Amino acid sequence: MTSPVSESLEGRRALVTGGTKGTGAALARRLAEAGADVLVTARSRPEEVGEKTFIAADLSTAGGADQVTAEVEARLGGVGILVHTLGGSEAPAGGFPALGEMDWVRELNVNLLAAVPPNTSSMAVRPPPSEPPQPGGPS
Repeated sequence: MTSPVSESLEGRRALVTGGTKGTGAALARRLAEAGADVLVTARSRPEEVGEKTFIAADLSTAGGADQVTAEVEARLGGVGILVHTLGGSEAPAGGFPALGEMDWVRELNVNLLAAVPPNTSSMAVRPPPSEPPQPGGPS
């Protein structure tokens, strides 16, 4: 069964961070089924994810964000849809008392700050000249 969404995403360009597992993979599949040109990014590429749609990068670092920006620009010329599903935790058990300064830095880099570089870089979500701006999106 095809939903009305399939027509509205035809030819749109999308990036899904954390797009190789779980929610990110499901969203990437759905965007592609709906007609979008989709790239996914994660630190490593699982076998079931094709090389043409994958960008290997660690978005918790500035270098990783720059790499994704350059790849997205080169492959798609930017994106009109950015879905950020990257996240996780490597914090030690024990709650607040067990967390040191570097634990906080690592967790904030992965779960909060990783969302910032793609949105503030030259790859920021924007429609190409032929795509009209979407309500609530950047103009």
